[in-house]
Amino acid sequence: MAETDRKTSWLKIIVAALAVFFFLLWLVNLKNVWQLSGDGAAASDSGLTWLNLRNDLERTMASARGQLNELKNQREAQEQDGRNFLLGLLDSARQKIDVATSSPVATATPIIATPVASSSPTVRNNNCPQWIDCMPGPDRRGPCQVPAGCEGITQIAY
Repeated sequence: MAETDRKTSWLKIIVAALAVFFFLLWLVNLKNVWQLSGDGAAASDSGLTWLNLRNDLERTMASARGQLNELKNQREAQEQDGRNFLLGLLDSARQKIDVATSSPVATATPIIATPVASSSPTVRNNNCPQWIDCMPGPDRRGPCQVPAGCEGITQIAY
């Protein structure tokens, strides 16, 4: 127990000594940080640095404006191309409809309505099972086929 107390006290002493050492090192270096060189002070006093920064910023903003205008023009051209394409499709569809409605029908074929299997929840065939068990095993009965007309309703469980 005394040995662990001695180790912790040594640890505290070493950590405190390192902290003091780094603090002193920081204080010694602090004078170099705040010391201004004569050349740097003269350049910062003149407006030359600010003028250079302003010119660089103006060039960058002009370049950005040019790129934005270019992107805007490209987008407008694409939108116009899309409109022209759709208007062309619409005109050709109208022409085909006009031709189809103006030409006489030679023979009329009757349309026969046939029931279609639907997977919508509103139309449901009550004779179709919801699922068919196709798991292999000794108690499997019947074929593993979906009944005719139940293709969209019945699911197969494997």
